[in-house]
Amino acid sequence: MTPYWSRREFLERALLQLGSLPLLGMLGCSGASSDEPPRVAISGALRATLRARLDGDVLRDYFGEGDGSALRELGSRFLYAQLADLNPKDQAVVALLEPTIELLESAESEAVALTRLSAAIEQEFADRTVLDLAGWTLAPSELALAALYFIVH
Repeated sequence: MTPYWSRREFLERALLQLGSLPLLGMLGCSGASSDEPPRVAISGALRATLRARLDGDVLRDYFGEGDGSALRELGSRFLYAQLADLNPKDQAVVALLEPTIELLESAESEAVALTRLSAAIEQEFADRTVLDLAGWTLAPSELALAALYFIVH
């Protein structure tokens, strides 16, 4: 039997759907609940600083056409889970995200940055240094990218 999709087409279609999965838990919900994720408040100064440092489209290019609100939600959950603070200090946020920021900034081009990110994420999965968050098993670099997306968008 000949498959309808090639492996590449299947993976592309499956990965495009990942952006909407974090929102499935919110369907049909009304009002506040105990499961409502935290809203982490990041200072305007930190937002401006990181936006200036990450002036390219690497974050958008990495995530593709995913749902921006789902990425921001995942980013805020990651920051809260790692820092356990609804109003984290700028220094703590930068310290947590600095390895990923340095990886992005040290690349000569956005293509190189994306290649390095992919390699780092593959290595984190190979080393099993992954985190479970909101029903997802993700590499720390992926979660750091979502947190950066949350901060700068």
